[in-house]
Amino acid sequence: MGLSYLVVLLLRGLGGDSFLLLRDIVVPASGFIVLSVVRFWMNQERPYEREFIHPLFSKETKGQSFPSRHVFSATIISMVVFWYSMELGIFCLFFSALLGLVRVVGGVHYPRDVVAGYVFALFWGILFNFF
Repeated sequence: MGLSYLVVLLLRGLGGDSFLLLRDIVVPASGFIVLSVVRFWMNQERPYEREFIHPLFSKETKGQSFPSRHVFSATIISMVVFWYSMELGIFCLFFSALLGLVRVVGGVHYPRDVVAGYVFALFWGILFNFF
């Protein structure tokens, strides 16, 4: 996904459309900031803190589980790719959802965390696509 994003940014830059290039950078960055503030403010516990499970991934982070920034980041990048190529964007959106599943199965997020990150990224991406 990250590679797809870099390719889209490179193609936007080479294409000379500075507005779209700026949009493709500012929209994900601004969404990440808003999501991070919400996450800090809500400070929800992670499954391994509350349920006494051992995550598959070594994690020592406490709180800030809701919403998932990993899933948000993957999904908003997928939205940028979608703006450039619908087919590749749908492919990336599928893998963003798969990432969410891995985060839940791995014990580092609740399903609500990844769904919220995914939906917020879709909303943010659709909202700013009209500008």
